[in-house]
Amino acid sequence: MSVKLDDLRRKAHKAKETPAAQNAFRRLHLCEWTQQEERWLDIEVWDACTFSVDPEELTGRRCFAGLDLSSTTDLSALVLLPE
Repeated sequence: MSVKLDDLRRKAHKAKETPAAQNAFRRLHLCEWTQQEERWLDIEVWDACTFSVDPEELTGRRCFAGLDLSSTTDLSALVLLPE
């Protein structure tokens, strides 16, 4: 069974635009080993969200909190948004 070039281009474009499709494309069409089966976020996007929080800046301020607890394999997160 051969791969049609236009189909391969479409899948490559989707993998470039959608992190969740990248590892499947790399494994199935580029013969690359990947650590995880599926990605859902580019590491560059993750790294761009890095910043330091000084807890002292929040002391005494009213904040809204958002909490997302993981069940097994996803991430837990706590966000404090000052008013």
